[in-house]
Amino acid sequence: MWEDPIVSEVRRLREQMLKEAGSLENLVKKLRESEKRHANLLVTRGLARERKVQPSGH
Repeated sequence: MWEDPIVSEVRRLREQMLKEAGSLENLVKKLRESEKRHANLLVTRGLARERKVQPSGH
């Protein structure tokens, strides 16, 4: 069976992050804290809908 290298990397990193955090609860807490610190980098559904791609005319 073919294995997607990107999916494999994401799964490996997820396991590494979980191991470093010690528990799922700690990982979720760390991720939510990171979201708060970097809120300006997050895209919400509302913002994504507001950004409409203009036709290029080609």
